[in-house]
Amino acid sequence: MPLVTKLLYRSEKLDFQVEIEKEIQINKNINADQFGKLLLGIIAQAVELGIDPEAALRSAAKGLISDIQEQEQGRITS
Repeated sequence: MPLVTKLLYRSEKLDFQVEIEKEIQINKNINADQFGKLLLGIIAQAVELGIDPEAALRSAAKGLISDIQEQEQGRITS
């Protein structure tokens, strides 16, 4: 998760437009404890479905890295 946090920060700092699906709408007033419980619930459901949540996040992070690298290359060649 630290890698994804860094990637999101980097894309925002460089003003890159990366598309991230946000299927779940989170209440803007949620606190850290509530958010942690939400994450636990999502992870538990993934495990019940036979999905490795860490591998899934790692795969999504690789896609995000590719998106960022493509935009960086676009800036270099422009």
